Amino acid sequence: MRVTTLVKKLNENLCSLQSSERWTMYRLVVPVLDCIFGKQNDRVYFELSIGNPKVDIGIKGENGKFTSVVEVKKYGSRLAPGQITKYTNSYSFPTPVVLTNGIDWHFFNCQ
Repeated sequence: MRVTTLVKKLNENLCSLQSSERWTMYRLVVPVLDCIFGKQNDRVYFELSIGNPKVDIGIKGENGKFTSVVEVKKYGSRLAPGQITKYTNSYSFPTPVVLTNGIDWHFFNCQ
């Protein structure tokens, strides 16, 4: 997906804004992930248990291991580092754990 296509899609989705975490995940976060990972061999998985706690989105690399997770909050919600502590304390990925409300994206290192 081209960036211009992504921007158009996000603008269209924002015109039908809903205040739920699931809407944010599928209408704002997934298009961004598709743009980033669409032509790579990385795989995106939704609402899965790869440990405790359950993650909204897990990204698995070519080596078959999860390389990062994405915690999604509803559109417009305030993001705070404490919301991601349960992930940074539970996983030992060399890449980031991401916290997003679809507009703001925060990246945290798990090490």
